[in-house]
Amino acid sequence: KAAGTPPLPRPSFHCSDISMGTGASAGLAAGIAASSDDQLSALLKDVTPRCRAKLKEALQMAATLSVGDSAATVAELKLEINGSTFQYISERPLELERLGIYADVFPGCVGADKVVAVLAEGGGGKKEFTALVKGSAASLVKGTCAVTLTDLLPSEAIEYTFAEAPGKWAIAQISRQALDIMMKSKFGMWRDMLLKGECEAQ
Repeated sequence: KAAGTPPLPRPSFHCSDISMGTGASAGLAAGIAASSDDQLSALLKDVTPRCRAKLKEALQMAATLSVGDSAATVAELKLEINGSTFQYISERPLELERLGIYADVFPGCVGADKVVAVLAEGGGGKKEFTALVKGSAASLVKGTCAVTLTDLLPSEAIEYTFAEAPGKWAIAQISRQALDIMMKSKFGMWRDMLLKGECEAQ
């Protein structure tokens, strides 16, 4: 230890503190990690067997959270869209390129600790949900189709680019199904105007 460096605060706890939940467990683990072997030995000398058991349980809980918190939290989300429920299969961090595209329309992606692509399967086949993780809480990202006004997953929204900037992609809150319907109806209107129009301007 360098001269003049103040000693680390000795971790202390009461048996009742160990059962306060995940936040207390994580704080206890952090305090122990910052302590020297001598400090820990002195601390455990006066601990009763009952407290030792509770301490062990709390540390195991904290270790589980630090390793698997993101996966466990995202996996427990209710993956539902427009009345259909899907079962979690796997997850992966959303690619930076896609994150840049999503962030313009779904600003919540910017402030999240993690943005995760979640693969799920249900009666309608497989879908890719997008989840935001902030601390120990997770939530799904959903938009609204501008045509049908139904819920829309970012992965199912239309992405587009212009010839002037072919490398810059953007996203519109409209589904492929809605776009196909619009294109067919517009074509039908144009065809009727061409074949059945009575005005010379048509």
